[in-house]
Amino acid sequence: MKIMILHYLIMICLIITKRILNFHQLYPSISFKLTFEDKSENFGNYDIVVSQPHDALAGYDHFEYYRTAIHVVALETDPLSQRKVTLSQLRDRLFVTTNAHRGTFKVFTQACKERGFVPKVFLECDDYTCWDMAVLSGNCLGLTTGNSTAINMPNVRYLNITDFNGSVVGSVYYKKEHYTGNVKLFLDFLKNNL
Repeated sequence: MKIMILHYLIMICLIITKRILNFHQLYPSISFKLTFEDKSENFGNYDIVVSQPHDALAGYDHFEYYRTAIHVVALETDPLSQRKVTLSQLRDRLFVTTNAHRGTFKVFTQACKERGFVPKVFLECDDYTCWDMAVLSGNCLGLTTGNSTAINMPNVRYLNITDFNGSVVGSVYYKKEHYTGNVKLFLDFLKNNL
């Protein structure tokens, strides 16, 4: 029997995949199906759902599995990358985001709204190569998370935003009736390897 996992967070794919590989070393006979869905709410077909808090998951048991800081990146030649800035100083800047309806953008947008503006997204894409190219062009700022490879890009820096420390939280959700057998074994493994 395969353990069916649905995840809604691209950023967690690497983390959950590493845990699956580690788990497989201990239990080589257990297999998995890991599916990414961006819009579906077809939770019932899965043993485990990895997601940000979601109303449709209200009846599920869960535990926080992942928390990462949200960052804004710019070319190191951008004047903003040379000093401390406030969120309001980004009011007139353009942004690239990997998807404007994901949690990272929602948290960032809420913080901007509290300061009286909405961030200007000039490019929304689902391809990280496109995102990289947009940031490296110098035409926009990139919105990313702490586990991003963006900081390893040449000539790119995290902005030092003094009044923003948002983060994205991912949790593992499961139904009580699925907390048995191999699923329980894997969930316990995850809980012990946070």
